[in-house]
Amino acid sequence: MSLHKSPGLLSSATRALLVVCVCAVPHSTDADQNVWTIQSTGSEVRIHVRRGGLLSAAGHDHEVIAPVVAGKVHMEPQRIEQATIELTFNASALKVSAQGEPPDDVPKVQQAMLSEKVLDVAKYPTIGFRSRRIDVENRSGNHMRLRVAGDLTLHGVTRQIEGPVDVDISADHLTAAGTLIVRQTQFGIEPVSAGLGTVKVKDEVTVRYTFKARR
Repeated sequence: MSLHKSPGLLSSATRALLVVCVCAVPHSTDADQNVWTIQSTGSEVRIHVRRGGLLSAAGHDHEVIAPVVAGKVHMEPQRIEQATIELTFNASALKVSAQGEPPDDVPKVQQAMLSEKVLDVAKYPTIGFRSRRIDVENRSGNHMRLRVAGDLTLHGVTRQIEGPVDVDISADHLTAAGTLIVRQTQFGIEPVSAGLGTVKVKDEVTVRYTFKARR
């Protein structure tokens, strides 16, 4: 009995093996190329809480740093208006900065911020944002000024916010930076006060952010 396989069978087996190998090779789709992932390195969110009340001079401004947990931008550079942005923050990871804060006050402010009096992180562990609309106000080369509107979910309440965003984009990286004004009472949070309201924080907080993303 001959041990040699016929040329026809060998050819068929070879073709089948080649098909399997080609299918097994990872490949990028157009959809993959349009996903930009937020990078923790280089991204930051700083929340500035100002003092108010009749005795505001006796209080202190507070700065809070919010590390980004996860975020993605689905975007085709030539179709910016159709892009979507999704961001998620761990509320319990927010940290009171020592910037302009008496050292002994930092742990007290931190505890108050995370407690049921303010963020209530035990009940509302995440803060999220999802865009609804993106408008291109102007574009010059790799730089764009956008106006982004979307839903911010904070303290279990979702409200629409919007503001300008400056974006610099290259083939594989983008940087987005902007400032937002957020009212605590819109999200069911009563600004912390002391001394029968003579010393308290203002309702409006300023959020300044920079996001780095990679495609």
